[in-house]
Amino acid sequence: MKKKKYLVFLLCIFLLITGCEKQQGLSRNIEGARLIVPMPVTDKDMVAIQQVGNYVESQRKIGVLLGYGYNDEAFVEATLEELHSTLGLAEHGGAVVPYIYPQDFMRGSSARISALPEMVKEDGVMGLIVVGAPEGTHRALASLQNTELDRALYPVISLMPQDDILGIEAGSDIVIEYVPASARVADELVEESGSYQENVPQLIARSAYYLTLLPPEYLGGFQQDLELFAHARQLAGSHWVVSRYIDPETGLCPMNHFVIDRRQG
Repeated sequence: MKKKKYLVFLLCIFLLITGCEKQQGLSRNIEGARLIVPMPVTDKDMVAIQQVGNYVESQRKIGVLLGYGYNDEAFVEATLEELHSTLGLAEHGGAVVPYIYPQDFMRGSSARISALPEMVKEDGVMGLIVVGAPEGTHRALASLQNTELDRALYPVISLMPQDDILGIEAGSDIVIEYVPASARVADELVEESGSYQENVPQLIARSAYYLTLLPPEYLGGFQQDLELFAHARQLAGSHWVVSRYIDPETGLCPMNHFVIDRRQG
C-alpha cells in the first residue's frame, strides 16, 4: 500500500515538472510573438467591403466600348455602375473590361480606334459590346474576324452605331439601334441623335451578361444563326420593343440589324 502511494506521489511530481516546462515554453513563444490588437471597423471599411463584388465567375471576359454619344461623364458613370452591380468590372474581379473613346485610344495627340484589336487581345476579351461606334470602327471589327471562317473570333454586338452601317453589320453578330416610334415617318426610319437614354446602361449590362451565358459553340460568334431576332429580343429584355431594321434607301431588311423602342406602360 505504501509502495502504491509512493508511485502516485512520483507521478504527480512528474506531471507538475512537465507542466511547468510546457508553460515556460508557452511563455517563451508568447514573448517572441507579435501582439495583434483588434481594431474597430470604421464606416470607411464598410464602404470598401460593399464595393467588393460577389460575382458569379464568367467563362469569358466581355469588352464594352463606349463611343460617340455615350461617352460623356454622366453616362459613363451610370453604365460602369450598372456593369459593376451585375457582372462586375475586371479590375475588381468581375468580367467586364470597359473602353472609353477617345481617352483610352489616345496615341500621341490623336485617338485611334484601330488600336481596338490589340487592346482586346491583350485583355483576353472573348466577347465585345460596341456602343456608339466611332468612325472607322467597322475596319477594326473586320480585323477581328477569322478570314478563313469568314466570321468574328467571338460574339460582337453593336448598339447605336455612328459608323458606316454596312461595315458595322458585316463586322457584328447583332446590330441594335434606338429608334422611337415617333421618329418613324411614312415607314421610313429617321436616325436618332444618339443622345443619352435612361435605360441604355441597363441594355448594355444585359447585352454583356447575355454574352457570358452563350454556350461554347457560340464562342466564334453567331452571325449565321437563324434565330438572331430571338437573340435580340432576349438580350434587350422586357423594357424594349424589338423590330427588324429596314434600310430607308434600299428597303432591304438585314438579317442581323434591329431597332428598339422603349416599351410604354
